[in-house]
Amino acid sequence: MGELLERAQTAPAPQARGRALEQASIELFTSMPGVLVPGTAIVDYSRTVDVEVLFPNVPSKTGLWFFERAFLCRCKPWNTAVAAPDIAAFARAMRKKNCRYGVLISSHRFSRESRTLASADKQVAHALADGYEVVVLHWEDITAIRSTRALRDYVQEKWITLKTFQKISA
Repeated sequence: MGELLERAQTAPAPQARGRALEQASIELFTSMPGVLVPGTAIVDYSRTVDVEVLFPNVPSKTGLWFFERAFLCRCKPWNTAVAAPDIAAFARAMRKKNCRYGVLISSHRFSRESRTLASADKQVAHALADGYEVVVLHWEDITAIRSTRALRDYVQEKWITLKTFQKISA
């Protein structure tokens, strides 16, 4: 796992970072009770570096109990911060695949500029209003995770924050 995470962060080409981040996300999530191995992700790496993987999920008390039958995961191996258009594009992909739950893994955090951050929050709120839950996980946090339980707790904390945000923004 450590090698994949290192490659996802340091590979010179975005496509190589994308492949490594995809493989790392598959290893991470399938280590969780109830999360099944996804089908092969089909991505044209010459056109995009965004990778999407649809994970089947059998909710388990010790796993991702808060995600129903499946969740979509998008990996963003960019060298720039996540911005509102990234969130909006992911929410559209979730709608297209009729998948209510999504995890966006980014190699960078949200843009620190307040207007950009507010705009990204607004996209998360729009997705929530439409019934789609987008959980954003950050690279630095993922690389610090050392156990399945810590991963579950981290994703659960982000999900609870999202649900709290939903009540505040409603």
